Amino acid sequence: MKKSVAFMLFFWFVLGGFVGCGSDSQQNESSNQINSVEAVISTDDVVFVDKNGESVYRIVRPKDDVNATALSKQIYARMKSRFGINVRNVSDEEDGTDSYEILIGNCNRPEIETVKKYLAQKTGARYDDYIICTVGKKIAIFSQSEDSLKQAVQYFTDNYFSSTTVSGGIEYISKVEGDFEDVKVNGVPIGNFSVIREHYNASYLTEIEINELIESLYSRTGYRLGFFHDAYKEPMKYEIIVGNADRDGVEKIADYDAYRITVKDSKIYINGGSPHATAMAVSEFGKMLKGELSNGISVVGSYEQALNKYDKTVTLYKKWGDDFDGNEIDADTWRIGDRSMQTPGLNGKIQVRSDNPEDVYVSDGKFYMCAREDDHYYYGGIIQTYKTYKYGYVEMSSIIPHGTGFWTALYMCTEDTQSAIDPSLPQLAGPEYDVMECFGNSEHFAANIHSWPSIGKAVYGWEHNSLDTGYGNEKRYHSPDKGVVLGYDFHTYGMMWDSEKVTFTCDADPYFSYDTTTNLQDIETNNHNVWLRIAMNVGSSTNPEPGITDNPDDWQNTNKFIVDWIHVYQKDDGLSECTLN
Repeated sequence: MKKSVAFMLFFWFVLGGFVGCGSDSQQNESSNQINSVEAVISTDDVVFVDKNGESVYRIVRPKDDVNATALSKQIYARMKSRFGINVRNVSDEEDGTDSYEILIGNCNRPEIETVKKYLAQKTGARYDDYIICTVGKKIAIFSQSEDSLKQAVQYFTDNYFSSTTVSGGIEYISKVEGDFEDVKVNGVPIGNFSVIREHYNASYLTEIEINELIESLYSRTGYRLGFFHDAYKEPMKYEIIVGNADRDGVEKIADYDAYRITVKDSKIYINGGSPHATAMAVSEFGKMLKGELSNGISVVGSYEQALNKYDKTVTLYKKWGDDFDGNEIDADTWRIGDRSMQTPGLNGKIQVRSDNPEDVYVSDGKFYMCAREDDHYYYGGIIQTYKTYKYGYVEMSSIIPHGTGFWTALYMCTEDTQSAIDPSLPQLAGPEYDVMECFGNSEHFAANIHSWPSIGKAVYGWEHNSLDTGYGNEKRYHSPDKGVVLGYDFHTYGMMWDSEKVTFTCDADPYFSYDTTTNLQDIETNNHNVWLRIAMNVGSSTNPEPGITDNPDDWQNTNKFIVDWIHVYQKDDGLSECTLN
């Protein structure tokens, strides 16, 4: 429950000199730091309608903020209904230096930064606190929380539109009440910190732990930490830096099993030698956050040792993986495809899968498939695990080729088995899960689920079925950065899978989920063990998409499918199976 404290101030509140604008992660500064801010709560009368019957104020919301846009329309409608005026409703891209404005949320205005710091002094600025106040020519309505911002707008429209004039300015603060813990790092409240992770090649396993850390701290302290990709945020004063983010002071860890947590001045570094070690480090850091952490703390740990403290029935842990160490493909794990797999290709040539060690090989801790052509053939490749798994999370870090005629995939297919619905019948529908399937233009790729009928066609009339027909672009992932293609860097591609749902991820972001419990064919498809396959067709005429030019130099520079690692994570939940070990 919130305790609302109304301050209708009729005096000037002046703090020290204000220099520049703060950042998102520094809005909860302690009071001794707030004193450097000049926060002036205006006590001038607020006049909504001028003598000509026109609106004095315009409404301003942050650009591309859907929540604030909806709230701006709410204020517009209430002002039109109450005062009979039309109010301009604009984004904060417009200059507002000398304008009367009603600012909603985190607008790009210096007054909002002043209000953030003032709120921090008055309440500590926990996530659900909100403030409505006048600062110069602005009316600021601010909260970090979308729900609290809605409450603030509702309070504003309910309480300040009874007249065309509000005497003495506005100041209303709503402070969330709770039995909150006081967690600090070097004397700084934890709410000042933001979490930073690498934009590309991040693991969904680590993302899960970061989100759990943020939710736990919100529940315990009332602060919700900001969470940003390194590419989208300039360095801030207080940061929790996870993984190999692009920040000064980050040290890469070579040992796959090791992790390190270090507190250094206003930065906290959390990293591991593998995705699961980094995820473990985030989890262990959350346990350390009690009371106050001091500068100079450095904790070195082992993933395997730390895992012994966790309940594996509810914890995803590494069940199998190949980091492609050594100098050759592990022949006990992978079966290498050969030239017996042939299909028609572009330019009258034949596509084949090469087993030539010059085309398909391991080197420098990575697996390579290198496309090649001669007068008659395009050479690609495929490797498949001998053993299978069911349920859990699979993730691969790789660079995929970019250009016309390349067709690359991480996918999984069923082994021969009995029907999961009726054991007296052979397999009815065999699944194919396409974790990543790119048709040449690596600005985007697709995920998919297919069911391939065997006797299912005769028994139930099932044909080959896939998500192509019902979803289209929903199951496609597009590069989030204009002009950047996925084929130029390492990215992670993953799939979370259980008996009810399949979720696909790229660079730790889940982008598409599918419920597999809605019909008989999905239920049948989703209950079989599968092999893992890494494959590249070259010279494909089936789904060619334009990519780079056909310049030979360009082709040679982008013709490699490179895999750094592939891992399977599972829980000991009684449902998951794995024979890969």
